[in-house]
Amino acid sequence: MLIVGNTTNKDGKIERVLFESDPIKPGDPPNQWMQSLHASGTIQGLPGARENQLVALDGGGFALVGSDNVDRNDPSRHAVTAVTAPSAAGLTTAVRTTIVAGAPTEGNHGTTAPYGPSVIGTTYDPVSGREVVDTRVSTWDGVNSPNARHPYDPRTYTTSFTVQH
Repeated sequence: MLIVGNTTNKDGKIERVLFESDPIKPGDPPNQWMQSLHASGTIQGLPGARENQLVALDGGGFALVGSDNVDRNDPSRHAVTAVTAPSAAGLTTAVRTTIVAGAPTEGNHGTTAPYGPSVIGTTYDPVSGREVVDTRVSTWDGVNSPNARHPYDPRTYTTSFTVQH
C-alpha cells in the first residue's frame, strides 16, 4: 500500500511524505498492512499543503498530482503540479511539471488559484508508450483578493497531461 500525506517537519514546514507498507497478502486480516506502514521519503519535487492524489499508471509507474496553499509572495505556489516516476521510490526525487498555473484576475481581485486536482481517468496506448492522465481541478478568483468579502465562487475544469513510458 502507498499513501502520500502532508506532515510538518521539525522546522515547522509542511512536507509531502510517501508512506509504504509491506505487500498485502491474500488471507491477511483486514488492515494488517497498517502494522508495517512507514515513511519512506519526502516528495521533494511536489511540496504542498493542500490536496494531492496518487495513482498507478496503466503503463507502469505512478503519477502524483497536488496543489499548495497560495502565497502572495511566491507565485510558484499558485499552481496544480504533478510528478511521475516508474517506481514509488522515484516519486521522492521526480521533477514537477505544472499542469495548471494561477493567473491574475480581472478587476484586480487577486489571483485565480487552481487547487484540488483529482485524476478522473487515464488512457494508455501501448504502441506509442504514451499515457494521457485526465484531471479535474478547481479555481477560485478571490484567493488573494484585497477585498476579503469577494464571494467564494469556485469553478471546475478538466485538463490532461501526457506521460511517456
